[in-house]
Amino acid sequence: MKNIKKISRYLYRDARSIILMYKINDGNSFTHLKTYLDMIRQYSVGNPIIYIVGNFSDLKESREVSQEDL
Repeated sequence: MKNIKKISRYLYRDARSIILMYKINDGNSFTHLKTYLDMIRQYSVGNPIIYIVGNFSDLKESREVSQEDL
């Protein structure tokens, strides 16, 4: 995670928009979004538009992140 934070500093700095993805069938991937959101708030200079996208929508039967969680 230490290397991710170091790289993120530069990636988020001048970003105008950011796409964060999580797996709908993996609750941990959704939980980890908070870490990335915190880094974006810390390192971005402007106020980028943030899109959160659920991936693996074809695996609805094993969904762990509900629509209400969003």
